[in-house]
Amino acid sequence: MLVIPGEGRRKWGLDDADRQTQGLVNIWWIPVANIIGRRFVFLVTTILCCMAGVGLGSFHGVGAYMGVQVLNGLGTSAYQAVIQLAVSQRAYNTISHDGLD
Repeated sequence: MLVIPGEGRRKWGLDDADRQTQGLVNIWWIPVANIIGRRFVFLVTTILCCMAGVGLGSFHGVGAYMGVQVLNGLGTSAYQAVIQLAVSQRAYNTISHDGLD
């Protein structure tokens, strides 16, 4: 049996910048969404994701790529964090704190 060194181990690379950002920024979005409003946070972070998508299509260099990946992580982490508030509100029929629902 041939054993390849490093096979099966997870290596961190340039593509993981957005996932690392998602893990760090999730804790900020729920308080921001409770203060500003969930719809506004969803709208702003959707625009961030669109800007990241355009940037991923036109980056030049490693620094720009990492920056765009971090921007993408900021946008997608809001969805992952704030969607829990929307689902719990619909499931338990609680009153919204942002006054928009």
